[in-house]
Amino acid sequence: MAFVTLGCPKNQVDSEVMLGRLHQAGFATTHDLSLADVAVVNTCAFLQAAVEEGLETIIDVARLKSANLKGLVVTGCMSQRYSGQLLEEIPEIDAIVGTGAVDEIVEVCRNVLSEKGVRASLVGDPNKSYLDPSVRVLSTPRWSPYLQISQGCSNTCTFCIIPKLRGPGRSRTLDEVIVEAGKLVASGAREIVVIGQDTTAWGLDSEGRALLGAMYRRMDELEGDGLKWVRVMYTNPLFWDEALVDDFAAAQTACAYIDMPIQHSVTRVLARMGRGYTREHCSWLVRRLREVRPNVALRTSIIVGFPGETDDDFRQTLEFLDEARFDRLVAFPYFPEDGTAAFKLDGRVPDDVQQERVSVLLAHQSRISREKNRSMVGQTLDVLIDRPGTDREAAIGRSHREAPEIDGVIRVTGKASPPGQFTRVRITGANSFDLTGVAVPDRTRNPLEGVPIAASK
Repeated sequence: MAFVTLGCPKNQVDSEVMLGRLHQAGFATTHDLSLADVAVVNTCAFLQAAVEEGLETIIDVARLKSANLKGLVVTGCMSQRYSGQLLEEIPEIDAIVGTGAVDEIVEVCRNVLSEKGVRASLVGDPNKSYLDPSVRVLSTPRWSPYLQISQGCSNTCTFCIIPKLRGPGRSRTLDEVIVEAGKLVASGAREIVVIGQDTTAWGLDSEGRALLGAMYRRMDELEGDGLKWVRVMYTNPLFWDEALVDDFAAAQTACAYIDMPIQHSVTRVLARMGRGYTREHCSWLVRRLREVRPNVALRTSIIVGFPGETDDDFRQTLEFLDEARFDRLVAFPYFPEDGTAAFKLDGRVPDDVQQERVSVLLAHQSRISREKNRSMVGQTLDVLIDRPGTDREAAIGRSHREAPEIDGVIRVTGKASPPGQFTRVRITGANSFDLTGVAVPDRTRNPLEGVPIAASK
């Protein structure tokens, strides 16, 4: 068995859970597609670019069926949305497994290997809560695992197809999450990356109240001194209030990093998007987070060219970026997704105008990010080492300002700690993405130094 996972960390956790179930059933796995009997491609369909990447990847993997590969299974959001088309257009696919049927993965793979020649399409109900995350096989380093706290989404953003592909928001209980967090820490987690389609809405469907603040408090109570950062991704600005800001400020393990996809900064456009908040709320949130944690790093995303966006709206967005000065930002052009409310909106922005605005916005943000990074030169940061250095290359690590995989890195020269441990690093250089620095001898001894850590899967 070999997995190819595309898209977001939530997809990665799905793959880890499926791998765990397959391991329980006796399947062996490999990272090398050329050695696999069955390949599973776990796809994303959030953006048109993701769909195109998924098709290219499926076709590339399908070519291996002329060599060693006996079976090709496609899972994830593309399977949920385009099951019929995929089977019709790519005959090399042996089985489709939608987001509502991932608990069938073992039986599907058995059937593929049985050589019965029957192609299967199991889409299922995306409202279904699927596999037990406690059986997953980590694909990340053990010192920096993902912790998924919910499935699906109940928001009504007019541009987003995810609720139709993943179902409404379904929250895990706080106790379940803390138990899993404890196991991750016991296995060597120094950083836990909390994910969900909307992490700030966690608990609203089941408890009638948001649970993120309570999670921050409970994480501080976990036994052991290994956990340093609880990094929360995908927080909707709508559900941030003073109480959550206070909990974030007070928690010792709360990483000074917040991912808050605002999607736009003009109130009128936000209303058409169905986001439910205003520019003023975004300004308040950025200000309050920096008041309570002055070193906080903020990441966001912007949709450019949403129907009805004017030149003045775009100008106001650039002005807001100058005000907010996000540390990290990703921008992408609006795509009219069939099946969403925005698909029928008037005021379409021409593709060439969208692309030009994206280029201008990213250049604008690049200047801000470069200035923010250069302000770190001369400072000394705690850096979690992800890859060791060699004679020719520096060690690779991250501070609280960099989430794994999606942000920049810090290249560390000098005597850095082994992977999975922290090193004090004095920053000596910066560009728009990455930092460089030199390890600083710690005369007070790193409290994590010497703590044994299991090898990464």
